[in-house]
This record gives sequence, C-alpha cells and structure tokens, in this order.
Amino acid sequence: MRGAYFLTICFKAIVLVGVILFGALISLSFSYKAIAANLSTNIQIRVTVYGEPECTLGGATTTSVDFGDIHQAKIDGAYGRSPINYNLICNGLYKNTLKMTLRWTDRQINGESSVTTNLPNLGIAIYRDGTRLSNGATLNFNYGNSPALYAVPVKPTGVNLTSGGDFTGNLTMVLDYQ
Repeated sequence: MRGAYFLTICFKAIVLVGVILFGALISLSFSYKAIAANLSTNIQIRVTVYGEPECTLGGATTTSVDFGDIHQAKIDGAYGRSPINYNLICNGLYKNTLKMTLRWTDRQINGESSVTTNLPNLGIAIYRDGTRLSNGATLNFNYGNSPALYAVPVKPTGVNLTSGGDFTGNLTMVLDYQ
C-alpha cells in the first residue's frame, strides 16, 4: 500500500506542480498585458483643431478693375497699367502665412500668358510689382502684407484690334493657409 500511496502522492504532486506552473504562466501572461496596458495609457496625444478661417475681399466676393478708355494703338504691354485693388480680410487665422494662387482662362499673346477677354486678340497681363505672372502662379505672403497686383491690356505685336467696346475677363484668387 505504501507504494500505491506514494504513487498517488507523486501523481498529485505532479498535478499540483503542473497546475502551479500553468498558473504561473497565466499569471505572467496577465501581468505582461497589464504592464503593456499601463504603458499605453501613459501616452498622451494632444490635438488642437482650428476652424477654417474665412477670408473675403473687403466683405465682397468680387472686385473690378476699371481701365477707363483704352486706345488700341497705344496698347504696348505697359499702357493702361491699373492696380487690382482688393482688401483681403481674414478672420480666425491660426497663422499669418498665406498662399495665393491666381488662375484664369489663358490666352497666349506674344508667347506669354494673359487673361482671356471677350474681344479677339485682347488679353490682360497680370503683374506682381514688375514681374509678369503666368496662369497658376503661386504667391506666398503674410497676412497684412498682401501682394500688389496690376493688370495691363496686351495684344499681339503688330496687330490692330478689329473690334472695340467694353471687354471683360476673369481672374480667380485661391487662398490657402500654410
């Protein structure tokens, strides 16, 4: 009987050891997950969401350039230079750095980009200070220091305009926040 009892005790001991080892593994597993969970809860992410700023042209959505009377014989790429007056007002800016992109329906005159008008062979060249701009030009600037833009009537060299009268063309300003 002693032998059987011994075997039984040994078996029980092995079972108990197995349970203890299994319990230790489970315990380690849960402890590891608990440690990992504690580490991930210590990570803090702070996000500040700013609303989209609103910009207008002095309360309007369009502005006009009045060239007055233009004499077609004097159109030479400098004659009739007129400022594009716009009063950019923005509310809710997070940063003062802005990017303006100028787009228009393009008409090539003398190999250069110009705004298409309703009159054949007449375009409007757009300048920033003394630099002629191309369609899609991007201008970086700080709010409060908007780019000075100018419009100049242009026509192909040596060509007389076949019709006169009022003319129109459209330029679009797209503002992006940097």
